Amino acid sequence: MGAEVTGDYTLKFTLTSEMYSELVEAGIISDGQTLVLSLDKTKDLAAGEGLDDNTTGGDTPEETPVEPGEVPVDTVTISGQPETVVHGGTSFPLTAKVSPSNATNQGVKWLSSQPEYISVDENTGFVRIVGYTSEPVTITAYSVENSNIKNEWTFNIKKATVTDIKVTPNPLVLALRNESTVITGTITTTINPSIATEYTAVSYKSNDLDIVTVDDKGIVTAVNAGKTTITVTAGGITETIDVTVEAAPVTTVAVQGVEITSEN
Repeated sequence: MGAEVTGDYTLKFTLTSEMYSELVEAGIISDGQTLVLSLDKTKDLAAGEGLDDNTTGGDTPEETPVEPGEVPVDTVTISGQPETVVHGGTSFPLTAKVSPSNATNQGVKWLSSQPEYISVDENTGFVRIVGYTSEPVTITAYSVENSNIKNEWTFNIKKATVTDIKVTPNPLVLALRNESTVITGTITTTINPSIATEYTAVSYKSNDLDIVTVDDKGIVTAVNAGKTTITVTAGGITETIDVTVEAAPVTTVAVQGVEITSEN
């Protein structure tokens, strides 16, 4: 039996009756019949380096060869894709249709390009939203019979929409003490849904800098006695906090005595 490399991924064998006389007589093979074997690493054979242990490449499922008389798979088609995939949204199932409908091996395996953000059950195609990324995610359905026959669905995850924010305390009251003491307070902002916190910025604005200032962490510093408001914005939603800065108390010193002196 001789072997000939006919392409990057094909190895051709010519069968002769001298070596397989019993198979020829039984009618299993014919004299001179050609057997074609597809390999992922045929180029290694051509270079005389042999095959390594990993011949399937990547994470694609192992292939199940088509036996004589079986109907091979032509195409795989994914269905059930939602119009949008939202971070924090509902998980969903995908289905895969194998054609032709009478293909012997109807098996399909599923893979996600970024399982840390979007996971998919290898056997059922059920998709779960795990996290958020700005990078595209690809879900692939492979034919178990032949991993080169597949269908891909690529999409972007949409950021969760902020539904409301809650700011505390409201109102905020600060009391001055003396000129050498800095009086501060902290505003805490809670975003709903909470999963939007990782990519939703919060901004703070004092509407009278002569009374209070506020930094990007929500720390408020009293400047002078008076009343004003602070505007908090996150995800397009705005809340207003009423702020009062009370004047420092006046210190009264009791008179201990009066001494009158005169000059002559």
